[in-house]
Amino acid sequence: MDVYHVTSGAPVGAIARTNEQKAMLLRILVACAGASLLAWCIMPTHLHVILEAAAEAAREIMKRTLASYTRWYNANRKEEHRLFREAIEVYPCHDEGIFFTKLVYVHDNPVRAGMAALGIEYFWSSAREL
Repeated sequence: MDVYHVTSGAPVGAIARTNEQKAMLLRILVACAGASLLAWCIMPTHLHVILEAAAEAAREIMKRTLASYTRWYNANRKEEHRLFREAIEVYPCHDEGIFFTKLVYVHDNPVRAGMAALGIEYFWSSAREL
């Protein structure tokens, strides 16, 4: 099985602003990805995951996650929004070096965004689980 870093988001605006929204996105992600989910980080405007799956399966997991979350989001806000306007990007992690580089990239995303001093300090990331 291969490993992929998969990401998608919104070019403008937040997709998961509140803790309730982030918690729901995480529940949906875990339900869709199951044991293939190796790492994740939920940012206000985008989502990063690392999945152990074939490339098309990884893309499909992200598509199902985003579609399910969008349905929940719209139902709760009684609105119709297409939240994830950016394409789903799938990057292969074919060797250990690339995997660890991507893992650090995903977990340091909140640090680069100025939301935490260390990746493990950001609650909405699997960095705390390592």
